[in-house]
Amino acid sequence: MPPSPTPGPAGEPRAGDASDPAGSTTPDASPPPSETQPSSDAPSPPSETQPPSDAPSPPSDPRPASIVAILAGGRSRRMGIPKAGVLLDGRPLLAHAADAARAAGLRPVVVAKRTSVLPDVAGLERWDEPDEPVHPLTGVAAALRRADAPIVVLPVDLPRVPGALLAHLAARPEPVVVVEAAGRVHPLLARFTPACAGALAAAAAAGSPVVATVRALGAAICGDAVVRPLGDPARSLANVNRPSDVRDAGTPER
Repeated sequence: MPPSPTPGPAGEPRAGDASDPAGSTTPDASPPPSETQPSSDAPSPPSETQPPSDAPSPPSDPRPASIVAILAGGRSRRMGIPKAGVLLDGRPLLAHAADAARAAGLRPVVVAKRTSVLPDVAGLERWDEPDEPVHPLTGVAAALRRADAPIVVLPVDLPRVPGALLAHLAARPEPVVVVEAAGRVHPLLARFTPACAGALAAAAAAGSPVVATVRALGAAICGDAVVRPLGDPARSLANVNRPSDVRDAGTPER
């Protein structure tokens, strides 16, 4: 199991803070579609659905996470086929995500719609999320309620995430921690606690953007100081959203 970096202090900057050393995006900026909804391909909702910025932050929950919820309930419209089964280096994306969770010493589960087509990955438990709404946070809220404990969330289309990064997120004490590296926020590569479930479900029902939702919850940042020592973020955090991305994410020939 790769060594886990030492968890950052609870007082690290929050998502979108100007003090964040990783580089911030302004709260009203429109992040790339792959960042706001990496596992659903859902269209960006209108700005009026954003949650209020004065929403109360959930209480801290220092329990370490033991589960990685792999989000695989999206429509995969840009890929054209279900992403979970797309082959990368001869193995489905879902298997790569499960491997990363196990490398972190965590238990992987896959969260998807009842109708989602998933490849068979040995030892991987499936948790069904509600059929509606079709929104990335639907699966997160469902997983939190089922686990009734802090979880780490990993989109199935991030196949190169290091296990050590997942282990770091699992050990953080804050209620919401999201990864932001090289100036880009990854709101679904994150740690959430059960106290967030209601707010996340409400945001999904309202069609709220994911980035705005995690900011409203006071998300702390896991930034470059943690991510870069584990590898180039351009590769380790690369989304596989389109067929061309599979080629780019493959293992370079020696």
